[in-house]
Amino acid sequence: TEYEIDPAMASLEDQKDELGGVMALMLGSEPIGTIRFIPTCHHVTVTERFWGHASAGTALIGADSWEVGRLIMSPDHRRGDLLPACMALAFAELVQTVKVRHLHGSCHMRMMRLYRRFGLQLHTTATFKGAECALVHGDVHAVARALKVDLGELADVPELAEAA
Repeated sequence: TEYEIDPAMASLEDQKDELGGVMALMLGSEPIGTIRFIPTCHHVTVTERFWGHASAGTALIGADSWEVGRLIMSPDHRRGDLLPACMALAFAELVQTVKVRHLHGSCHMRMMRLYRRFGLQLHTTATFKGAECALVHGDVHAVARALKVDLGELADVPELAEAA
């Protein structure tokens, strides 16, 4: 977990929530999960703090780059069709709300298949306490394609119109 990687991360929770956003994932009126998106350039993301050697000077770090973190789904709702649908809705909400050009995150290597399904690709790996970890990255268009989100429908968002 990020607290194992950097114990000081625990003290940054309020700041991460203020800077970013936590979204509830709902199935009807039932909460089934949460996801948090955090902007970079505030030195509060795992990407900046743990992966700094691999992310500095790249598209992963910038005012329009957001870390995908703390995705939690209820075990009863971890289905192959439901998670991508929830991710697509959360992603669409994010790109309509803030300027997004790049998304990134950290995971164990065993989770890479899941992140690839969402348009994120392997950027680099590291071993931490015997576990192989990955830094993943995807630009907004790759993630939109993977999640089947039509950015054209969001054309009234100035940042997306510029990026198209």
